[in-house]
Amino acid sequence: MNQIRKIIKDLDRGIAPRKNLPIYANYLADTYLNYASIELVFSAYMLAETCQEGLDLSPQEEEKYDRVRQMIPQIYDEDPEKMTQCIPQLEQIRKDITEVMERYTSYTDQLICYDYVLKHRKFEFEEPESFQTEVFETEEDLFVKELMAFVIGNQDQSIVKERLQQLMGMIPVHMTKQRLMGKIQDTGSLYIGGDMASLDNFIYMIRSAAMLQKPVPDQENGDELVDLLKELWEMDFDALTKEQYEQKSIQLEKAAEYILHVTDFYYQLQKVVNCMYALCLANQHKREETPLFIHCQEILLEVAKGSLQEEGLVKLEGKIETYVEKSSYLEAVLFEIKSSHEKIIEELGIGEEFDAFAKIANLLSDSLFIDMEHYGDTETVDSSVEAEKINKLTSELSEFLTTLGKPLKKAVMATVLEKLPVEFSNTQEIETYIRTNLFGCQNEAEKKAAMLELREWMDEAAEWRSK
Repeated sequence: MNQIRKIIKDLDRGIAPRKNLPIYANYLADTYLNYASIELVFSAYMLAETCQEGLDLSPQEEEKYDRVRQMIPQIYDEDPEKMTQCIPQLEQIRKDITEVMERYTSYTDQLICYDYVLKHRKFEFEEPESFQTEVFETEEDLFVKELMAFVIGNQDQSIVKERLQQLMGMIPVHMTKQRLMGKIQDTGSLYIGGDMASLDNFIYMIRSAAMLQKPVPDQENGDELVDLLKELWEMDFDALTKEQYEQKSIQLEKAAEYILHVTDFYYQLQKVVNCMYALCLANQHKREETPLFIHCQEILLEVAKGSLQEEGLVKLEGKIETYVEKSSYLEAVLFEIKSSHEKIIEELGIGEEFDAFAKIANLLSDSLFIDMEHYGDTETVDSSVEAEKINKLTSELSEFLTTLGKPLKKAVMATVLEKLPVEFSNTQEIETYIRTNLFGCQNEAEKKAAMLELREWMDEAAEWRSK
């Protein structure tokens, strides 16, 4: 590591780049080959084990799983052309999986809004249990003191920020539509000067949370949730009956379980596909087949046949941490080196290799669904483009809100508000917001539902800390 540290420092200073760039590339190629191999072994083995233990897959899911598993030997094909053919196939599979996940993300966001409505009507139809009554009878000052300590008392400011945002989605919303649009516009302005992908991701997130992002149903295989969402959309929540409340609550719970099953499978499958894609790229630029690479290959070829032998994993114990550390160190400067030495990299004929490294870094990152087609885009957001895009978003959202009944409108506003940065100047403003919007809420059922959710939120965090 001492040698690579010196090389990285020299590259940062512009010292001997023609000598140091190939050495840096060699280090990265070897690291990625071994890292991708180990990561693929564990992700593929885990998915295969889960499926063999009786995971209930639909015919469509079964077909996708078999297709991915049967492609594993192709990554190791001695014919470079056949191995290279894996890449467009894996790109298409990633695209298919991403479309499924986007569809279910949209379903989830819609169901969250409807669940918000039902939760806030709960105590119109149910008598509170004794422990719930205790929560409702808590003195305002005591409840606010506990909530404030929980939300802003953590030393980690990122946790404080996250909890403040969550708080905004739990406290009853008493805000005008115009005020919410103003908050969205203020947030959009933060992206001026940044990259376009970040702004587009923000807009997508708001659209999805606000139920504007309507997915195309899977007509070929049937979509179990489409009918439920249609029923919920057509319901008059102002005239909700106890029977409707109970029926829809049960249906939402079952829908949530179903979505969890589907998304968990596709999440695992995407991880396998990403690792296969990364290994395919690393395999194209490998210097040598290390013993570790060969050992991983042997395990994976058995996994492709459906054979799971735990003995092979023993030799890999503790290895992944080493390569995570190495790759993190090398990746920390990869994009800067690639950018600042672009001309020399091209002159040395290793441009394609550095492009592959950049893709591998993204494929092995925590962002499983990163857009590989536009991963290298660096378009900057200017004020006119930002204004155009955000105005289009707020106009669409504003018009949409006018079509909603009050219960669903408040739910949509709450879920959107939770996605926006908080703008409190001091703790007193936070406390005032809680007192005004929670304890000043005139709807008793809504107030009780919010208090209970906040209490459970605090208790759950305390339980985690005690473990």
